[in-house]
Amino acid sequence: MIIIIVIIFIAVFLGKNIAQTSYDIPFFIVIGLMVSIVTFLRPDLGLLIIIFSMLLSPEIKVGSIPGRDIVLRLEDFLLIIITFTWLARTAINKELGLFRSTPLNVPIGIYIATCIVLTLRGIILGYVIPLKGFFYLFKYIEYFVLYFMVANQVRTRSQIKMFIVAFILTCFITCIYANLHIGLVSRATAPFEGAGEPNTLGGYLVFMLAILMGIFLYSTSKKTKFFLAMIGIFFILPAFLFTLSRTSYIAVVPMWFSLIIFGQRKVMLISILLLAVFLGLVFMPYPVKERIKYTFTARSEQIRPASMLGMELDPSASARIRSWEDIWKKSEHKILGYGVTGFGFIDGQYMRILAEMGIIGLCIFLFLLWAIFKNGLDVFLMVRDKLFKGISLGFLSGFVGLVFFNVGANGFILTRIMEPFFFMAAIVMLLPMIPQSEEYTRCN
Repeated sequence: MIIIIVIIFIAVFLGKNIAQTSYDIPFFIVIGLMVSIVTFLRPDLGLLIIIFSMLLSPEIKVGSIPGRDIVLRLEDFLLIIITFTWLARTAINKELGLFRSTPLNVPIGIYIATCIVLTLRGIILGYVIPLKGFFYLFKYIEYFVLYFMVANQVRTRSQIKMFIVAFILTCFITCIYANLHIGLVSRATAPFEGAGEPNTLGGYLVFMLAILMGIFLYSTSKKTKFFLAMIGIFFILPAFLFTLSRTSYIAVVPMWFSLIIFGQRKVMLISILLLAVFLGLVFMPYPVKERIKYTFTARSEQIRPASMLGMELDPSASARIRSWEDIWKKSEHKILGYGVTGFGFIDGQYMRILAEMGIIGLCIFLFLLWAIFKNGLDVFLMVRDKLFKGISLGFLSGFVGLVFFNVGANGFILTRIMEPFFFMAAIVMLLPMIPQSEEYTRCN
């Protein structure tokens, strides 16, 4: 009787309010209820939904704060719903546990605590607008919640294989969308990006290309190799080039060298690199060539040009470097920073963290990055399963690429890069704990 009364009450409440709102809210409510039920019954299917929603979900404006609108994507709602469903499920079945032990638990916990404490300090000192700081903190912590949730649910090799297939399929669909819009828009972007965020797509494709290449290098299936090669050459490469993202162009170089250094088939990788350089010099698309040329030829009377390797940079790159210099010169809180969002917009992840959380926050962030790299390398050297070997190599190389990508971009706070990254990080950290057999060390 209590359940029937509650259902009637909810139905009346929703019926009254939905009739007075746009279709977006009812749509999200229905999707949310369906996902909640599916996740409660099959948590791995809930994570599968999250993977597809990372790059393929629409967004909705829920409010505004000084300086910008508050925009949440469908995956933000889904992640909240799945998180609460996960908590409810672990409360009912206490044997599942809330936080599974992984090598990154402590570094992540320290970094989260640092973000919260220093942002509260910024609010008290008046540098951080409370609501704005809260929403940015929510985004920061959201990625780590996803990490812990994945770490709690992944138990078998078949789950991992299913998730990897979903990641590749999502990337494939995203690239189809981007390639279909080449020539129609100035720069390629992912679906549902509003005004467009080509740098975000560029960073995402650097990471996903690394994952594909890692699996390609260690796969023993000719069909798998052919399939991955076709996706990389005919779908990822054109979309990547037409993002016209210079930070992504830079990031792909250390990513590829990481594949060469740590992976097998070094001669093949070096040959591909040399062939790519040759074909790039001969057949480089005109917009890509002009974008690279612009870096060293554009001038502005308003901005004093910065230089790199003896060459003057364009106004955009020069303005970014000058703003980095101002952070150190003008900052009155070099040790503890101003709190998240307390210093204003800064284009460059490391300098942003230095301004927002000071030297202490930057050191803790670098400690987290070191922990990810060290443990990712340990996992790669430890596992023998061919699929696991490829995944861990791809993750390690993609991480190196993102480290360089974030010199000129804020990649570690971009949803469409960090959600795939920390989802994959959880998988990689768990690989040594997943049961393997001799069969899997010989074939896929």
